[in-house]
Amino acid sequence: QSQSAKEWRHDLAYHACLHLRLAMAAIDYPTTDIPCWEIPELQGPAKEYLLSTCQTVGITKRWSHVTRGKAEDNMRVPIRAAYLVRDTLSSSKSRVETKFEAWHWIRMHGNVDAFMKGYYGLR
Repeated sequence: QSQSAKEWRHDLAYHACLHLRLAMAAIDYPTTDIPCWEIPELQGPAKEYLLSTCQTVGITKRWSHVTRGKAEDNMRVPIRAAYLVRDTLSSSKSRVETKFEAWHWIRMHGNVDAFMKGYYGLR
């Protein structure tokens, strides 16, 4: 495997684990009072992206028609993190020399969908 493919697998594993950690942080927020964007595992470009999409601490407040509270904004972080997982999955087209079949794509994105369905059920 190429270095690019190894990096892609690493990024995918990181974003998948981070997504789970963010979901748990969102669920634990009422008891810990620690918002998702303050957990130590969230770093680098992922943190910058998620912070920029939060109304409480990001720039999206100026375009919003409703003010969200910290707790509601916190629950939206795992939803935005799912985009990072999907984006990493899609980046394989340019980073991995082995091309996936259609059923691979359906299965990988289906796993993200299943996770999000569970998260929405808890939300």
